[in-house]
Order: sequence, then C-alpha cells, then structure tokens
Amino acid sequence: MDVAKGILDKCEGLPLAIIAISGLLASKDVNRMDEWEMVRRSLGGELEGTGKLDRVKKILSLSYSDLPWHLKICLLYTSIYPEDYEIECSDLINLWIAERFVEWREGMSIEDVAWGYLGELIRRSLIQVTRVFYEGSPVTCQIHDLLREVILIKSREQNMVTVTTGQPMTWPSEKVRRLALHSSSNSSNIQYHQQRQFYSFEHLRSFITVSSTNPLLSKTFLSEVLRSSKLLKVLELGGE
Repeated sequence: MDVAKGILDKCEGLPLAIIAISGLLASKDVNRMDEWEMVRRSLGGELEGTGKLDRVKKILSLSYSDLPWHLKICLLYTSIYPEDYEIECSDLINLWIAERFVEWREGMSIEDVAWGYLGELIRRSLIQVTRVFYEGSPVTCQIHDLLREVILIKSREQNMVTVTTGQPMTWPSEKVRRLALHSSSNSSNIQYHQQRQFYSFEHLRSFITVSSTNPLLSKTFLSEVLRSSKLLKVLELGGE
C-alpha cells in the first residue's frame, strides 16, 4: 500500500496519468513488490519540477517504454492517424498484419493474435475504445491527444511513420519508409505539386491515405509512389 500510495501521489490526481499508470501496474506481478517499487523509482526525480501536462507525458512515456517490442511497434503505427481520429479496429489490425508486426502463434489464427495485441494495449489504457459491438468487442478506438504527442515523437525518432498533408511545409524526405497522407484544407497545394519536381520514394514500404484526402492530391502522390518505389508492400487508400 505504501508503494501504491507513493505512485499515486506522483500522479497528483490527474485522471489520465492515474489510468495510464494503472494499466502499467496491472501488467506487473502483484506478488512482486520489487516490480511496483521499480515503477515508483522510475517516477522519482524525473517528475520533480515538471508541469502537470509534462508530468502526464512522462508517465505515458514510461508506460510506452514498459511495452514489449511487438506492442511498441503496433502502438507507434497509430501515428498514421490524425488527431481525434476514430480508428476502425478491424482496419488497424489488418494493417498490423500486412506490415508483418504480428507473430504467428501455434493454434491461433494471425487475426486472433492481432486482436490479442489490441486487447493488451486497451487493458494498459494506451488505446481507448470508443464503440463496441453488443457482445462487448471493440469496433472503433482512439488515441488520447497527449499520448499521441508521445507516439509522434517516438515515431519520428525511429523513422517509423512520416505524415504529410501534401503542403510544402510537410513535404517528406526521400528516406521515408511509411508515408501517411492526411487531408488538407489548403486547395492551393494541388497546383504547387503539379509544378514541382517530385522526390523519389525508393525506400518506401507503405503508402496510406487517411480521412477525406483530396482525390487529385492522392492520385498525384500515388503515381509518384508507384513510379519510384520498388519496395512497396502495403497500399491503403482509406481516404478514397
């Protein structure tokens, strides 16, 4: 109880921090106090002197760091979606499978393994369910804005996903491996890209459009991707 109270005090009553740290502690052996003590030490001096939002982000970052590698990569992949985007759970796990993030397990289908990954991230409160079927299985989910900020930082560090709206300020580098194209309210970017020299996407593995992306811009990007990418394995035109 003393260890649990010490951890709770570090959260300063912030609901998201409490939920995130609870999800982390739930994955630990309740009979191993040293595992809980390790969490408390991890939250020690690192949180001193930080503001409330920074404190939550550090707790979320700790929850991410505690994940096994296969769940880390699946969580980072959610950076393909815009802020506040309602994610179709079945689409997400199909993308995980297509990207080969999901490992085969004897006696289980690859889809069941992927749903297990999603369930574990939900239990750890890193993915929030927004709609469920009548029997309780998730239909759609979301990533909290603060967690998404942490995911975007980690994703950029590992060159996991590059997000662009097609505008000059967000134009991707040539070494991008996974490119997610989001919609943009600026229609002038169409003319801009028709007039400029395109990059070669020779390292690209995945091209994904999300939300109501401008069809002309999507086709313009797609033509360049198909022309220059020899390694493309995943193509998802979700905005069409």
